[in-house]
Amino acid sequence: MEAAMADARGGSSALLHGGKQSVDEKAAPVSALRRLDFIGARPEWREVGPPPGSDWEPLAGGVITKAPQRRAHTLVTRGGGVGDDFSYIFGGYNEGNEICSDMFVVDHQRGLVLMASPAGGSAIPRAYHTAVRCGPYMMVFGGVSASGTIIGDLRLMHFATLLWANVELQLPPSSMPPAPPSPGSGDLADLSRRGSDESCSE
Repeated sequence: MEAAMADARGGSSALLHGGKQSVDEKAAPVSALRRLDFIGARPEWREVGPPPGSDWEPLAGGVITKAPQRRAHTLVTRGGGVGDDFSYIFGGYNEGNEICSDMFVVDHQRGLVLMASPAGGSAIPRAYHTAVRCGPYMMVFGGVSASGTIIGDLRLMHFATLLWANVELQLPPSSMPPAPPSPGSGDLADLSRRGSDESCSE
């Protein structure tokens, strides 16, 4: 529950991280980081970690660590090409069940997890947000703050430089789409009438 999932290795794998193992709201997040490889006739789960006997140096700007305990967070994969296979863990509830804005980078080639320190001002700590890859950026929107308020901002993080940027986009409640018309309402009847009068063309 409340785990995060993303593609990895150019779409040949899926990465699953965190979540919790109980419906209890106070249940501590888990740190499990697993990869589902779609190789061969049968998909196989693997623990993410460095190969046995390897001695990798950490990437610049990162500190080698273990996969963090997180829930209600996001996981976004940067690319998946050769030398560009990284996934980014952001926000959510930490091991103390506090909403955070920490950033971790999963290096799939080396099997390492790095704690990163993005520049340009960190995004507001949040959970239950959404995040996607958009070209060279990770785009983060919304969520719930540590005080329990709804967040309506849009933040971009540049993958190569780990720089955050804020996009001026505040969505007031009035911008939410209207509820669909109920059966028997005038709007629905009008919509149905127009649909029968108009023909579709390709």
